[in-house]
Amino acid sequence: MLRQVGFVALALGLVGLAACRFDPGGAGAAADSGDPPFDADPRAPDANPNEPDADPNAPDAAPCAWSYAPAFFDPCSPAAPDPDDALVLSATGTYVFDTDTGVLVDPNEDVVGAPASTIVGGAHTIWLDGFIVSSASTLRVIGSKPLFVVSYGDIDVFGTVDAGSFFDTDADAYSRGAGADPASCPALPPEPGRTCANHGGSGGGGGAFGGNGGSGGEGGDGRDCGGAFPDGIPGGAGGVAIGTPATIRGGCGGRDGAPNNSAGSTAFGAGAPGGGALHLAARDAVTVSGNVLASGAGGGPGTGDRAGGGGGSGGRIGLEGATVQLLSTAVLAANGGGGGGGCENGAATRGTDGLASATPAAGGAAQGKGEAGGAGGSGSAPDGASAVVAERGGGGGGGGAGFVILYGPGTPLISAGAVVSPGAIVR
Repeated sequence: MLRQVGFVALALGLVGLAACRFDPGGAGAAADSGDPPFDADPRAPDANPNEPDADPNAPDAAPCAWSYAPAFFDPCSPAAPDPDDALVLSATGTYVFDTDTGVLVDPNEDVVGAPASTIVGGAHTIWLDGFIVSSASTLRVIGSKPLFVVSYGDIDVFGTVDAGSFFDTDADAYSRGAGADPASCPALPPEPGRTCANHGGSGGGGGAFGGNGGSGGEGGDGRDCGGAFPDGIPGGAGGVAIGTPATIRGGCGGRDGAPNNSAGSTAFGAGAPGGGALHLAARDAVTVSGNVLASGAGGGPGTGDRAGGGGGSGGRIGLEGATVQLLSTAVLAANGGGGGGGCENGAATRGTDGLASATPAAGGAAQGKGEAGGAGGSGSAPDGASAVVAERGGGGGGGGAGFVILYGPGTPLISAGAVVSPGAIVR
C-alpha cells in the first residue's frame, strides 16, 4: 500500500525472494519440488521458481536482476542499494529537490527528507521502490548535478517534473535546472557580443547542445570602429551542437550581449543558462501523461544601445524502462530559449524561456532601432535562429534544442497527441 507522503514503504504481495533458489532434489530424485511441471533435470537450478521452466538448465535470476540491462548502472552491483521505499508526490503545488543537498522540500516549504542516494556518473542518483508524481504536483529539480532516479518498481508521471532553466521574475534572477551549464560546455563558442562605438553593441551567441545556437545580431553601423566594420559590428557566433551525449549531463548557456562602450556602462543583456538534465529509469514500466521538462532560458534584454544575450540550449531528458509509454497528454520538452532583444535608447524585452510544447521560444522584442532576438530551437527545427543586423543594439541568438532519449528493450509506445520536442532518440 502506498501512503501519500514523502517516502513510503511499498508493501508487495510477493516478497521473500532469495539471492538464488536452487532445487533441493538430489541424484536419483524422481520429481522436482520446485517449478510445476516437473523438471527434466531435477538437479538443475530453476529459471524461475514461480513458473514452469522454459529452460530447466538455466540458472535462477537474482532478485536484483532486471529484464534488461540499464544504460548507466548495474542493478546487481554491490554499490546499488536495495530500496524499500517508494516516493509519492501528491500534494498540490511544487516540491523542490536539490541535487547538491539531497533534500526534498514540499509545497509548504517543509523538509520531507532525503532518499537513499549515491553519485553515479556525476549524477545525483536516488534509489526507490516506485515513483509517482500526481497530477496536482510539480517536482522542481535544482542543483549543480543532474538527477538520476532509479526505481525498482514503476514510474508514473501524471504531473510535472521540471529540470529546465528559466527567469524567475520574483527573484529577478535565473533559476537553473539541475546540472545546467556543466564544465563540459565549451567557453567558446558561443561568443559574446562586441562593441567599439556609441551606436550599440552586437548580440551574444545562443547556447548549443542537440542543436546549434543562433548567432547574435550585428550592432551599430561601425562608424566609430575605424572602418573595420563598415556594415556593423559582428554578433557573437552561436554554439556548435554535439552528438548524442554518452553521460547524463545538462545543456549549455548563451553568451552576453555587448554594452555601449561610450556610455561607460557595463549593463548588457545577459546570456541565459541552458536546461538541466534528468534520467528516470524503472525496472518495470515508465508511463508519462504529464510533463517532463528540461528547456533552456531566454536571453536577457538590452537597455540603452545595448545588445541582447543569447538564449540557453535545451538540456537532456532520459526515460528508461522495460516499457516506456507516453500517453496522449504527455509533453517531453528540452527546447532552447529565445535570444534577448536589442535596443536603441530604452529597454528591449527578454527572450522567452523554452516552452512546454513544440513551439519555438520567441526572441525578445526590439526597442527603437535595435533588433529582435532569435527564436529558440525546438521540434523538428533544433537549431536556434540567428538575430539580424541592427542599426543600434543587436539581438541575441536563440539557443539550440537539447535531447530527449528513450531507452529500453522494446519500442516506446507514443500515443497520438503526445509532444516530444525535439524528436526522440530511441536507444
